Amino acid sequence: MTSRITVLDRPTHFVDQQVRGPFKSFIHEHRFEQLNDRSRMTDVITVASPIFGSFTERVVLVPYLRRLIAKRNAHLVTALS
Repeated sequence: MTSRITVLDRPTHFVDQQVRGPFKSFIHEHRFEQLNDRSRMTDVITVASPIFGSFTERVVLVPYLRRLIAKRNAHLVTALS
């Protein structure tokens, strides 16, 4: 998948969007909040599949992507600690 950063509002958020890849549409927003001496990042993903309908996207694709993003974020926390 090839993505491009389409919005950059440093340091509070940025958005990357698929320009080439397997999805009909894939928009990934990263939001950052300062919490005392820590930071919180929240991912917001909007996705559409070229194959599945909206029901299958909600039941199969979205849970899969949530697990994938959670696993990636856990790896980032470990690597950056």
